[in-house]
Amino acid sequence: MSRGTEHTCGWASRRLKEYQYAETGSTREILIRDTLCISREFQQANLSDTQFNIHAHKSNMSPLEHFLVALIPVAIYLLLRRRRLPSKSMLVVICFGSLFPDIVDKPIAYADLIPWGRVFMHSLPFAIPVVSLVLIYAVRTNRLHLGAGFSAGYLLHLPGDWHQRLLRGEIPPDLLWPIVSVPA
Repeated sequence: MSRGTEHTCGWASRRLKEYQYAETGSTREILIRDTLCISREFQQANLSDTQFNIHAHKSNMSPLEHFLVALIPVAIYLLLRRRRLPSKSMLVVICFGSLFPDIVDKPIAYADLIPWGRVFMHSLPFAIPVVSLVLIYAVRTNRLHLGAGFSAGYLLHLPGDWHQRLLRGEIPPDLLWPIVSVPA
């Protein structure tokens, strides 16, 4: 490889890392354009896109979308089963539960302690014990309905992040991390 190609790949790697961490809509448009440039740079360097997982980026949902994905099924359940809408306290715990994985994982990723913002709390081997502890606490404090609201919000966050891949029949390796290793 020539020196210029190494420099280009270094630049592309930095931009790819920024792309993987980007979550805002305004930044996303700019970074998609940059990703196309990165793809051309890698092709010029005789490297395939799949080696660098450029096109396997994860879909991003906004906090409002996560909240709605969790709220709608819970609201339908409460309307059909109890004939009432969710209370204010239920809305708060659903909102917190639906954002909890991002509240934990994203700051750790932004601090460069993990490679991207979907690791620990976005993994079922971590989510199941967290939900179990929340439900145990909810039963002991006689707030099972709130514990169920948090759990529904949390567990519906995970397929919300991966809806495109799940609809194609793929199981994202991040969902089963650390049982299944995640490609670099």
